[in-house]
Amino acid sequence: MQKLRCSLLLFGALGSYETVDPCREENHSNLQEASRNIKYATFDDICDGNCRRTRDIYNCTSPDWKGPGWYRISGEAGKELANFPVSPWHCGTMMTGWYNGSRPQGVGTAVSGVVCFSSSNDPCWQHAAATAVNCSSFLVYKLPDVPSCSNRYCSI
Repeated sequence: MQKLRCSLLLFGALGSYETVDPCREENHSNLQEASRNIKYATFDDICDGNCRRTRDIYNCTSPDWKGPGWYRISGEAGKELANFPVSPWHCGTMMTGWYNGSRPQGVGTAVSGVVCFSSSNDPCWQHAAATAVNCSSFLVYKLPDVPSCSNRYCSI
């Protein structure tokens, strides 16, 4: 576990460090669609990344996905990423993403974890590295594009 003092140091492209506080509203995006919640069961096939296929409404990029970066779960989506395996065909997608890691306990604490994407036979069929930060009254997550289309981050 790493203790933060309201900011994270990130190594920039030019070799310099910049200070970023992912808890500040301007430094994170919101995942807030109701279809992201685990209670939403459907045969939609939305993903959090660049979709490469087009078939009717299937394999569309989530409207609230802005690419890799810091995200807060809010609004009708809930308050945080699911922290247990979620059955396929929930959260508006086929391969459901859930945070498999410890929750940061102290304010400003960051922990590294993994987001698993469940298939019908494997609760962690694909995975991606993630970081969670405790911002006192909410969590933010550093999330990459999903490993493949038909994968989406699920919330509770």
